[in-house]
Amino acid sequence: MSNVAVVAVGGNALTRADQPGTAEQIESNAAQMASGISNLCEAGWSVVVVHGNGPQVGHLAIQQEGSVDLVPPQPLYSLNAMSQGQLGSVLVRAIDTIRGPGTAVGLISHMVVDPHDPAFRTPTKPIGPFFTETEAAAMAERRGWEMRQDAGRGFRRMVPSPHPTEMLELSAVTPLLAAGKVVLAAGGGGVAVARDDQGRYHGVDAVIDKDSAAARLAGSLKATMMILVTGVDAVMVDYGTPRARAVHELSLAQAERYLAEGQFPAGSMGPKIRAATDFVRESGGTTVITSAERMLEALDPQKPCRHAHRSRASNERRSNEHRMSTHDNLARVRVVRDTYLDSLRLLVATSVMAEQGGVTWAGAVMATPSGRENLEAEGFGAESVGQAGANDLVLAVRAGDEAAAEAALAAGEQAAFEDARAESGEAAAAAPRTVSGAVAQMPDASVAIVSVPGGYAALEAHHALSQGLHVLLFSDNVSLDEEAELKKRGNELGLLVMGPGAGTAVISGTGLGFANAVRRGPVGVVAAAGTGAQEVSALLDRWGVGVSHVIGVGGRDLSEAIGGRMAKAAVRALDEDPETEVILLVSKPPSEAVAHSVLEECGSTPAVAAFLGLSEMEPPSGVRMARTLEEGALTAARLAGKTPPATSEGLRAQVEERLGALGDERRTVRGYYSGGTLCYEAQVIINELLGEVYSNEPLLPGNTVPAPPGANVLLDLGAEEYTVGRPHPMIDPGNRIQILRQEARDPEVAVVLLDVVLGYGSHEDPAGQLAPVLGEIMADGGPQVVAYVLGSDTDPQGYARQRATLEGIGCLVTETAARAAYTAAAIASRRPELTESHR
Repeated sequence: MSNVAVVAVGGNALTRADQPGTAEQIESNAAQMASGISNLCEAGWSVVVVHGNGPQVGHLAIQQEGSVDLVPPQPLYSLNAMSQGQLGSVLVRAIDTIRGPGTAVGLISHMVVDPHDPAFRTPTKPIGPFFTETEAAAMAERRGWEMRQDAGRGFRRMVPSPHPTEMLELSAVTPLLAAGKVVLAAGGGGVAVARDDQGRYHGVDAVIDKDSAAARLAGSLKATMMILVTGVDAVMVDYGTPRARAVHELSLAQAERYLAEGQFPAGSMGPKIRAATDFVRESGGTTVITSAERMLEALDPQKPCRHAHRSRASNERRSNEHRMSTHDNLARVRVVRDTYLDSLRLLVATSVMAEQGGVTWAGAVMATPSGRENLEAEGFGAESVGQAGANDLVLAVRAGDEAAAEAALAAGEQAAFEDARAESGEAAAAAPRTVSGAVAQMPDASVAIVSVPGGYAALEAHHALSQGLHVLLFSDNVSLDEEAELKKRGNELGLLVMGPGAGTAVISGTGLGFANAVRRGPVGVVAAAGTGAQEVSALLDRWGVGVSHVIGVGGRDLSEAIGGRMAKAAVRALDEDPETEVILLVSKPPSEAVAHSVLEECGSTPAVAAFLGLSEMEPPSGVRMARTLEEGALTAARLAGKTPPATSEGLRAQVEERLGALGDERRTVRGYYSGGTLCYEAQVIINELLGEVYSNEPLLPGNTVPAPPGANVLLDLGAEEYTVGRPHPMIDPGNRIQILRQEARDPEVAVVLLDVVLGYGSHEDPAGQLAPVLGEIMADGGPQVVAYVLGSDTDPQGYARQRATLEGIGCLVTETAARAAYTAAAIASRRPELTESHR
């Protein structure tokens, strides 16, 4: 059936915040809502209405608790059914009054939930009356309820809010719509039921979010449109900041990214945006979030859209593509032909444009296929870049007016070329344009750093190998086949191919890429993990051990496709190196078979392997396994004859001191990492201590964002989806600051967990940049901030100075990244002893 619209209206629209909720008030509010629904019907839509019941079921719970001495109390699912019948009756009569008797039909609906849904482990929805602490303890013992303090006003019952999987009465809806009826279904989210082993359905004491139920129902009906009615005309991003702005249309990808960033907290617009993405992802339809007064305007494509969220599957280009456009911002593009900029210069140009007044988004990219795709994801269609190719620079901005857009483009172009323009003619003429030309100028060089667009990277790396040079392949977007061929050839020539995407190496004391200033020492590091290499080398420096070499082999080297070719070569080289007494290997989750074959190359040199997620593997003789980077560095230090510090010293007391300031409703951990390996390590730890962790780079398949309500979420902000058109957070903390600012508004977050990475290539004062927003987060009963500073005392930023900045504003700063994750888990779970854990 075409033109089906599922409309979700909140219980607060029927019992408003300034009303006690009398029957007369509910009926008056329902009459206003019925008018909008009737207008939809007149416009040709077949309408299904899903209403909320929060205030009403809460009132029933209060009435029930006041009469327990007279009549036995009923379970929550029965109260849901009562309120569904009450509000359904009111809305049916209101619609029939306008459109004629028998027009509307109400269904008492049951929504199936999974009894293993994570929401049952962490109830988050308060319901019913407030109790004193003594009364709450009694209710918890007598009824088995989970009781928590709610907003400082007393204790309330907390119930789970699981995700609905299906509506049992679905088959009744389509015939009623075909008969011209307005159907009321899944009221209050539906009565929650679960199926037992015998196929019987039992009521469950849970609250299903009505927007989530509407999305489930709309998807099942293959509806064209879902309308989520709220009290505002537009969704806001960066709310409460000087950059706050309305967003009038979003792509699915943008909405999911904003959710992951925390732009829409669970206590405000989050459930609606999450429901919108669920529906659009399943159906390819459109979701509109708007006020009741503006529903028809939102559905009229001829009128300027002044509403919050419309995600539309476009047939203009490729199938399943979702496009974004805005009606209050100008989009402008400038193409500079035959101009190549490296990634660092692109990031600089992006940052400069984004800082200009009136700019809401900016990006500088090369017009490679991936660059063009990234621009399209931001709403800049193929026509905006025309025939631009991989050797052409594209500057793109969205701004409030023409003058702001032009000023930003001019500033970006100036920033992109200022270094080249500053060169003297003689110096510019002397700059080599080929690998062979560079070798002619530096005949003693032993390593070539390759940083060009991915389509050309493999060819340039082959040129370097032909010149007898080891290769640090900084470029991304190199195919697996190209990587395998390069590393096979490198093996044949006895040369290392570090990368692709290799961000860190220290060769004979010289740091390459994102490296730290670390002392020479006896530990050689082989790393298939950039910040993993930085973490262990910085720890070994601070503990007085030092490193002989750090060889970054690229994150895919230990995959089955590559087979660990460079890791094996690096291990053999370090085994033969007279300055290396201990070998430390670190990696994000590798292939177990490949990891084992790499460890067999360790020879006679003592070795430690910190392969995240693979600590239970049985290693070859002479190799010690470590669960975390911290444990790997500690073990390597001891094998080198050093005594490292106690990494948990003093943390338990600090946690105990801070727990008293934390509201009981704050139970989750949110991590915002610039280092991908540190994010993986934290997932390993928190997954074991607190349960499932969700991430944009998940440790466990399926645990991707957006996460369910009440979940622990750790984000890698250095991943591609966060760095397209933006500087990496190690280089410029600006984007991370915007994301962090949202945390102060989420009432469920107990701990904000983050890293601050120092070293060559990183921001000159990252802690100083982050300190103001972290102070805002912790103010007025906000979440605690647990931070880790990755760096050495001789890094340009100064480890001690950066740590003191964070401690000075009240952050809890730990000795290692792993210890920060343990500490976050200790705070969120109210178990201070976890700070001393080594599980």
